[in-house]
Order: sequence, then structure tokens, then C-alpha cells
Amino acid sequence: MMLKKQKLIVNIESEYAKSVISKVKNMMWSKFEINPNVVNFSFSDAPLQEVCFYYVATDEVDKTLRGTIAFGFGEVLAVVN
Repeated sequence: MMLKKQKLIVNIESEYAKSVISKVKNMMWSKFEINPNVVNFSFSDAPLQEVCFYYVATDEVDKTLRGTIAFGFGEVLAVVN
């Protein structure tokens, strides 16, 4: 089990950004014990927010996490990377 630096970039509609970010962070902590650093690369008035989650996890956990996010949050965000 080797921990690696991981990065997840998502696009979220501005109106839902705070709520979605909060829920994703909560899920990352409660299910995977990951406490990510979140960086928003967009201007506050942009209609689509590009948000990056930085965290440390194994590749296996990262793959499972991405699948969980795609399944649970697919209607409100798009995974970019």
C-alpha cells in the first residue's frame, strides 16, 4: 500500500458549488478518511466552477473514490481529471 499525491478536478454549476463541495468533502472523509485541500480555479461570477481536490491516497482508493463520486454526484458535477 503506497500513498500517492492525488488530484481530482471537477466542474460544478456555480449555483450548486458550495453545497456540492461540502457534500463531496464530507463523503471523502466519512467513507475514505480523506481530508482534501480544495482549490477553486474559477472567478466567482463564472457560470461553471472548476474545482480541484488535492489529497493523499492509494491508487486503489482513488479509483474507488472517483467511481463513488461519478455515481453519487454525476447529476451535479462533471469529473474533468
